[in-house]
Amino acid sequence: MERNTRPTVRTVLANLQSLRIQNGYTYKEIADKLCIPVKKLKGIETGYQIMSLDQLFHLANIYSVPVDSLISDNYAARPVSLPIAS
Repeated sequence: MERNTRPTVRTVLANLQSLRIQNGYTYKEIADKLCIPVKKLKGIETGYQIMSLDQLFHLANIYSVPVDSLISDNYAARPVSLPIAS
């Protein structure tokens, strides 16, 4: 039996959030670059809003990554380290 290698929505959402955090962007900064409200961006990252293909390509451009890395299971394996508040 073949293993399902298609990316899941959860993978895409995790990659988007990881890239935003790793690049040091706030929700507002990315929302402004996409010309969408912050609430819509948060909805996209949590799976409650649908993103257009144009937005997907724009995000890849913002993060300087190929589009396929946004939908790749391999990218999700990169851990995100958050700073610890002192």
